[in-house]
Amino acid sequence: MDNTYAPTENKEQEKIKVESIDTIVTMHGDKPYYENKYREVGDKGYHIGYSSYYLDVALEYRKKYFEVVERESDWIPCSERIPEEPKENPVFDGKCLEVYLVTTKYGSSDQDKVYPFRAFWNGINFTDGWRILDVIAWMPLPEPYRKEQHE
Repeated sequence: MDNTYAPTENKEQEKIKVESIDTIVTMHGDKPYYENKYREVGDKGYHIGYSSYYLDVALEYRKKYFEVVERESDWIPCSERIPEEPKENPVFDGKCLEVYLVTTKYGSSDQDKVYPFRAFWNGINFTDGWRILDVIAWMPLPEPYRKEQHE
């Protein structure tokens, strides 16, 4: 009998939206073990799970529990989801703030200008430090430039 972790059945559960998913194999003794490595939409890191000693089971988990979402960019519409609750941030004197790139729309017509810039997220609102912003999309900041990575 396969003692592999199998997710509990939940008919109302939506599929996990992922930007990428790979099935990787590792050896446990002399047996191959198949794990799904995936990155959820908007996450910087990967998760590993939905695994089995049987390849067909691991591939079935991919079909059943995941939806690959193709993105043209890293922008995440606020209508799709908002950032997680921020934790205490030592950069901001321990306040619960995170910094993101955001896109706001000024005005009410389709011809109004759209502006991307840096904003703070406090878990409730995006702000530029003075006022609450009407953000339509956001993305995590990229990793900072490091000279040694480009030498």
